[in-house]
Amino acid sequence: MSVAAASLFMWSGAVTRLTVPASPAVVTFGRLAVAVAVVLLLTMALRRPLRPALSLRHAVLGVTLYLHFYLFTVAAQTSTVAHALSITYTAPIFVAAGSALLLREPPSRPQLAGVVAAIVGIGILAGFNPGEPGVSLLGDLAALGSAVTLAAYVLAGRWLRRANPLETYVTGVYGWAALAALPGAAATLDLAALGDAWLWIALLGIGPLAVGHTLINAALRRLPATVPNVIAAQEVPAGVLIGIWLVQEVPGPATLIGGVIALAGVIAVITGTREGRRR
Repeated sequence: MSVAAASLFMWSGAVTRLTVPASPAVVTFGRLAVAVAVVLLLTMALRRPLRPALSLRHAVLGVTLYLHFYLFTVAAQTSTVAHALSITYTAPIFVAAGSALLLREPPSRPQLAGVVAAIVGIGILAGFNPGEPGVSLLGDLAALGSAVTLAAYVLAGRWLRRANPLETYVTGVYGWAALAALPGAAATLDLAALGDAWLWIALLGIGPLAVGHTLINAALRRLPATVPNVIAAQEVPAGVLIGIWLVQEVPGPATLIGGVIALAGVIAVITGTREGRRR
């Protein structure tokens, strides 16, 4: 499930760039609204309860998810795809720390080494060169905020994995997130300038969000939070390649080196988990 989710996440960075000139608030609300429609239909078809989705904790998680998507959209629209993705996916660092402190799931040594390798690889891939064309301080700060809120969302999803059925959980969280995004979208909507952006927004809502994020939530109910999060971080090398194709952003030669190191980190995390189960 985590691998399938990553195969959908990898389109987020480049496709979000294509949503310009739509405002980050409009993009965030649009993709969330589409995702809510998809998962609500699924929840009703499976006859899952909807009342728990109205709870306060779902509302708090919804606001957290909204902040993650809004900040990521700001980063992707104002910086390069490589920078936006690489900084956002420092989230595994926060997830690993949170798993140890809050969920009592400290990573094993192989897993910890894998997290470090994945982050180092992502950093090499993006270069972290502040003088790189297209990079902005606003975009990098927004990506860092997106990383923190993503980590909080992942940890909460792991903690609440048994509280409600998956369909009820995602319907509530996505729904509250869409409500949180609505005021900003209403204030910045410009239909005349929207153009073809609505198509890209709809695709973001169906693929990476309605399907991808729901799959990662399903994975979080079965695995320690560090594992699906680091696997999902492989959105970065794949997303950079898609950025080359869709928005003609060609990174430096560090792309190959960083991608190989990040992949080695994923293998270490998965191996570490299997060793822990055998013990």
